[in-house]
Amino acid sequence: MKDYNNSNAKSGLRRGFTLGQKLYAFLLLNLLAVLVFVGGMAYQRGRDVIQKTLQQGIEHRMEVLARILAYPVFVEDKREIQQILQSQLRDPEIVFVITRRGDGKILSYQAKDQWQEEAGMATFRPLASGLERSLRAYVSDQGTPFIESIVSLRLDSDPGLDSEWSRDMGAFAGKAGWVQIGFTTEWTDKQWTDFRRNLLLGSGGLAVLFAFYALIFVRTVVKPIRSLVRATRKVGEGSFDCRVDIRSRDEVGELAASFNQMTARLQAAYEKIREHQKELEAKVDERTAELQRAKENLEKAYLDLKELDRMKDSFLSSVSHELRTPLTSIRSFSEILLQYEDTDPKTQREFIGIINTESERLTRLINDVLDLSRIEARRMVWHDDLMSVREIAEDVARVHQGLLAEKSLALSLEIAPDLPYVFVDKDRIQQVLTNLLSNAIKFSPPGGRITIRAESFMSKRFGENTPWVKVCVSDQGVGIDPKDHEFIFDKFSQIAGDTLSDRPKGTGLGLSICREIVSHYGGNIWVESEKGKGANFYFTLPGTQMAARGAAAVQGRGQSSAQDQEGEAKTILVVDDNENMRRLLRFQFESRGYRVVEAADGQEAIEKARGSHVDLITLDLMMPSMSGYDLLGMLREDPLTRSVPILIVSVVEDEETGILLGANDYLRKPFFESELMSKVRRLLTGESRSVLIVDDDPGVRETLRMQLRDLGYEVWTAEDGQAAIESLKRRKPDLVILDVIMPRKNGHEVLEWIRQNPATQNLPVIVLTAQNLTGNRVSMLTLGVDAYLQKSQGMEPLFQSVDRILNHPVN
Repeated sequence: MKDYNNSNAKSGLRRGFTLGQKLYAFLLLNLLAVLVFVGGMAYQRGRDVIQKTLQQGIEHRMEVLARILAYPVFVEDKREIQQILQSQLRDPEIVFVITRRGDGKILSYQAKDQWQEEAGMATFRPLASGLERSLRAYVSDQGTPFIESIVSLRLDSDPGLDSEWSRDMGAFAGKAGWVQIGFTTEWTDKQWTDFRRNLLLGSGGLAVLFAFYALIFVRTVVKPIRSLVRATRKVGEGSFDCRVDIRSRDEVGELAASFNQMTARLQAAYEKIREHQKELEAKVDERTAELQRAKENLEKAYLDLKELDRMKDSFLSSVSHELRTPLTSIRSFSEILLQYEDTDPKTQREFIGIINTESERLTRLINDVLDLSRIEARRMVWHDDLMSVREIAEDVARVHQGLLAEKSLALSLEIAPDLPYVFVDKDRIQQVLTNLLSNAIKFSPPGGRITIRAESFMSKRFGENTPWVKVCVSDQGVGIDPKDHEFIFDKFSQIAGDTLSDRPKGTGLGLSICREIVSHYGGNIWVESEKGKGANFYFTLPGTQMAARGAAAVQGRGQSSAQDQEGEAKTILVVDDNENMRRLLRFQFESRGYRVVEAADGQEAIEKARGSHVDLITLDLMMPSMSGYDLLGMLREDPLTRSVPILIVSVVEDEETGILLGANDYLRKPFFESELMSKVRRLLTGESRSVLIVDDDPGVRETLRMQLRDLGYEVWTAEDGQAAIESLKRRKPDLVILDVIMPRKNGHEVLEWIRQNPATQNLPVIVLTAQNLTGNRVSMLTLGVDAYLQKSQGMEPLFQSVDRILNHPVN
């Protein structure tokens, strides 16, 4: 085997030059380094020679000039000196010549035109002891470089002259003065420029020669190495199928063969790595998406916080004045009535009227703020019904007759006779019209005219061609500049014209609330106005195609409900820690024939509720020692008070929690007396059992709602399962009619939520669906329902089931 290997070695291909032999060409680079070094030395030497030549030339001229000027300076022969100086200026390299006495003062000077100022300002510093001459480089004020030379003038005898004058001059040996000459560097600069040019040309020629040798070196040695570098770079970029085609029989060829073997192994390993990489990338993308969502949530939360802070500042600045003004009036006139008991009845009545007016103003302000807050938080409760826009406009006009009369304003109603009914909350649309009409009255001049118009039109805004109602409130007031139309409906926005005597009253919330209410029903609100030409405010509402007879029947039920007899001998327990509030409620209830029992805290309320028969309890939530929530829970757990209706009367904005804990209804302070008595009458007489209809079909919802209302039930609706759950959180009905197939949450999920919630787990539920119930029957029976009905069976089985469950006689 050993001989075989040796024979192979001997018979193998002849090896070419080694890499070391090829790299021998690197000596050429050393030659180039020598060239650079020699060029640098030549550069330095040339500079030294030129400088030395310049210095020697200057010294020679100074020595000759010193010999010529010594005696004239000594005897101060200015004429002779001037002639000598002028002759020196003929030399192109001399720019100025100055002669000085021995003490340094100027005796005479000559300078070329552009150097006059420089020569006149030349400074003189005597040479150090023992020095006869000096040489310094300067730059003129114009930026021109020059060389200044100073040499001393001495009176010495000249041994070469055999004259009496020369012999006598030796007696005055010593310094006679100084000569100061300025030399330009133009000739030197030219010599230096020529030298550098020649040096660069020579160096360039050698560099071209060296570049030729470098090219040969790259082609013979570096080229295969570069091929390896390029291949290595491709491998680094992931191209493991790259191969190097180098056929040289030297170390580079062996390196290329090893490289090709390595890339083949890497390619096989990379396939496995890519599989793991894809898995990791998927995880990284998922995590990145989570981080991005978290970042977006944080940014949104930050912007929300900034917006809340801005709204807080805006609210405080806008509302503080409107709160303090009525409070000041109320307090001031109340103190007058308390301190001056002998005030005549007419004045007392006037002051009480002012207090009542300011109280209503303060109540409107607070209600506006609360309404806007509830609308934006989507906590507003909407009591929608079929309403006549004509009747709403007439009611609003009737309420404002007093304000119209005060300013001698004329109000006209132009309502189209064929106006369709609208399915809205009457109180909210009255609020919109009231805001618009109040603004029209506020900004109209005395004796002006205000018009409320209403007309119908057809629109395909929601796909189908449906009727709509457009209402316009127009006035002849100061008008609104078109540039203010964009933000007039923004919160806290107020427009004050130059013709007004003072700033508009209010917080600027009215139009913002109007926009929110109209938008809730899918309508629009806008203004058309010019400065000084009055204003026309428009808003639209979707109409219904229901016949007038059916709508009249709906409104007739509301009227008959309001005509029930009041003042039956019922007992109402008033629970409130505020004595004035208990006194107010007692007066309102007793004036209608009710018997009233008072309790100042939770413990007293429990004792009186157990000790005597109570038909209704009004409950405040904020009380000492025991909160209204705790008291509500105890009353609902006690068998003696479990069935007593409870009406929460509180300033706390938490209707949802109160209803879930067992309250029958909720009234927020401040309130109108009519609101209070309406809720009390309903709770005491039990005249309206409530039903929640949950169905995604608007036709079914409206049909059931109208027919159940005709039967005397209070009805509200939800368009899907999620909306039903949100509605149940705010208010608990006596019965739920539930569809099965719905978006967001289906009927099965809603029923499961009802049975798991302690506040609604015993709530009766009727399933009404258009689908076959066979598949869902077992699961829904397990959760517990009171009836299973199909829509194809008609409405009579549904009404019988409702009557049976609620024990309400069918009309």
